Amino acid sequence: MGALLRKVIQKMESSSTNSQDSTSTSVPVPVPAPMPMTFDKFKQLVLDNDQAGIQEFLTVLLKSKDIKLLRTVVQTSFEMMDRCVYHSINVLIALREKARFLSRIVLESIEDVIDQRKTSVTEADYQRAASTWRQLNPDVLADFFQLFKLNNVVPTDELVEYTKQVLTEDVADAASVITQFSLQSFFPAESVLSKLVHLKRFDKVTAYVGADADLKRCAIGLMRDEHDAKVVAKYIAEFGLDPADYPDITILLEKRSVSWMVRSGKIDMNSVADLVEGKEELQHFFVKELIKTGRLAEACSYVDSHAELTLTEPLSTVLHEHRTSGAALLLKPEEDGVTISAVQTPVVGDSPAKPAVSVCHLSLPFGMDSVHFIDSISDLESAMVELRASTMLGMDAEWRPSMSQFQKLRPSILQVGNGQRAFILDLIQLEGAYDAYLTELFLSESIIKIGFAFTGDLSLLREANPELKCFERINCYIEAETAFKRPTNGSSSESGKKGLSYLVESWLGLGLCKRNQISNWERRPLTVEQLQYAALDAHCLVEMANRFMEDSKQSLNDLRATAVVLAANQNADKPKRKTVNGVRQKRRSSSGDEPSNEPAVAPLSDESLLEEGMSIAEFAAKKAEQEKAEWARRLAGRPPTFIVDSMMGKLARQLRGLGVDTLYLSTKNHRVLVEIAEEDRRIILTRDRNFVARRFGPPCYLVKANKPKAQLREIRDMFQLSVAEDLICSRCSACNGNEWVLRRPEDLHGEVSEVTRTSYDEFWQCGQCKKLYWAGKMYDMAQEHFRNLRLDVDQPTPRPPRQNKTDTQTHTQAQAQTQTQSSMTTSG
Repeated sequence: MGALLRKVIQKMESSSTNSQDSTSTSVPVPVPAPMPMTFDKFKQLVLDNDQAGIQEFLTVLLKSKDIKLLRTVVQTSFEMMDRCVYHSINVLIALREKARFLSRIVLESIEDVIDQRKTSVTEADYQRAASTWRQLNPDVLADFFQLFKLNNVVPTDELVEYTKQVLTEDVADAASVITQFSLQSFFPAESVLSKLVHLKRFDKVTAYVGADADLKRCAIGLMRDEHDAKVVAKYIAEFGLDPADYPDITILLEKRSVSWMVRSGKIDMNSVADLVEGKEELQHFFVKELIKTGRLAEACSYVDSHAELTLTEPLSTVLHEHRTSGAALLLKPEEDGVTISAVQTPVVGDSPAKPAVSVCHLSLPFGMDSVHFIDSISDLESAMVELRASTMLGMDAEWRPSMSQFQKLRPSILQVGNGQRAFILDLIQLEGAYDAYLTELFLSESIIKIGFAFTGDLSLLREANPELKCFERINCYIEAETAFKRPTNGSSSESGKKGLSYLVESWLGLGLCKRNQISNWERRPLTVEQLQYAALDAHCLVEMANRFMEDSKQSLNDLRATAVVLAANQNADKPKRKTVNGVRQKRRSSSGDEPSNEPAVAPLSDESLLEEGMSIAEFAAKKAEQEKAEWARRLAGRPPTFIVDSMMGKLARQLRGLGVDTLYLSTKNHRVLVEIAEEDRRIILTRDRNFVARRFGPPCYLVKANKPKAQLREIRDMFQLSVAEDLICSRCSACNGNEWVLRRPEDLHGEVSEVTRTSYDEFWQCGQCKKLYWAGKMYDMAQEHFRNLRLDVDQPTPRPPRQNKTDTQTHTQAQAQTQTQSSMTTSG
């Protein structure tokens, strides 16, 4: 404890620095002595119920920015004092207006103290909690009610009245209470949601609507009135709603993209014209933007080539004046600072002048006869002859840009270059026939594959073609973004430059022209400019690798030694996506199915369920019965199987102890969670309210309880799990396996300690992860725990007697020797 106190004091001293003005001549004001940061001081503040002092102490301690240390201070202080549960309520009251997570830390700390049986909740604590719950931070009310069993004490109508009062003071706090206790049916949704939307509290909106489709549509309708189309589109996708129901949002996003492309000055206008083709409203908007930016010649040319396009009077008048009087009087400076002197104005009747290729950009060192467009198997087989003999390959992929978040991205081409030639594969025309050929290249250990931020490309390729093997992983891969990164001189202008073009310029002296990056890559045939752009993107990676090896005096084998394996699911949450104006498409289920609008559970009943004087627990029980019936309908007699997210690993082990087929996913990538659940027909168990709200595809259940034991009982009751005696401890707690191999003690030399090996006659090994189990003390405790659950009793497992010094030394030596630990196992 002394070392911990010294650490606290050191952090406080290092974080609080006093700066004085050297030019000031006034007498410095005496600084009051800082509050001593000790456990005894905090304990005394709590015992005196000095709420201002408690706030000051925790606020100063918070400056250490060490949440783990803060939690330790609070929890250890509670362990040191008598009636710590009673005093913790005073601390929670003091923290009502402070940082919300401080209240969460205090509540979790006292829960841990109680759970570890270092204290108990007395009748005075229950009475104190029942009389003061209104003074607490609303964000922790549900956990506070559960800890002090107030669900059976506080009537629902009293909680509703409290929430109405909070609603007049802070709508975000009121929404938090409504969400925690599922009180949406007692309040007009539009009234609450409109205030949250106006305050931009979209996190509260997401939690409030939950899985209710009607509430989601109501929230989107309110967002349309107050916020940008990009924000609305984000939540349409996040809520899993159908974009076809919101065509006005789609057209606004597309107009925003067209405006950005025209005004950026970096995109070829022919590419923009190709993207708006066939959409009359976008075509009118495109012409309007050309006129606004002074590109009258290009606007005239576009209108002349689209005779069917009928312009409104203002636009047609401007173009008519341009044709008759010339553009000199009408052109104006563009918003980004480009003056009219930089614009070439053709005479009437001439086609718009195409911008010449700038000499400041890198160009291909070989002619177009070395750029091969592959759209047939015969061409691909011919190309493979040269690709197999290559030592290095640069790779990139292109697809038609998305002008809104709702457009599904489809990879169009994959370009590969070896330094002498470039091969552009038409992924649309080949339709997966390239799988075996690309698999051979990508898995080859002798060919170095180089890409720039290719992780996102590979993930998108995998998502669009889940049945193909070639996009699962790439062996011997070099990431140019990190491997070839040049050190900067420290200036802000250098550190702010990113992207392939800047990296190429730093190595080869010239950057890349990106005018054709945003173009229609699904058009056939591709233009010469598109072919040159695609070939150069792949070729420059090989050129950079050669220059890197030359400057660093490395050989090809040295470079190969730094290569890694690139898997499609790495960083899959943030793939590199070519979009317009920063608009990114929300991910959909890899199964290809449309998002499901079916709620995660049955819709909660309305206010008619509430009877006069009904407590929160009774009201919740009625809703739970309705929810339980819905799950029974969905399962239709099939035993439930689960997949648990990264927040509830202990629950997964507990369910396996009951013999329930339960997968545990340590990754936070929810897309992988959804894919596995869909494939195996599993129910997702999570504590993430936001994930449940935007969930689509497989069924999902939001676990309400905090502690693993309470969570296990909740799942048992909700899904009506049958706790059979012969299934207890029948699955491996580590991997969920249920196949076992009997091992004899004489076969386990070196695998377990000698003390353990000679103490038991039978050992069981998991056939999947090879973990060893035996019927030791932990097995007996596990059997008792799950039998109690089966009989629905909640008796704490007695602690084993304290070991003497000799026993402790023997036990410690045994633990140091063993490679596996005793845990739950099959009954054999």
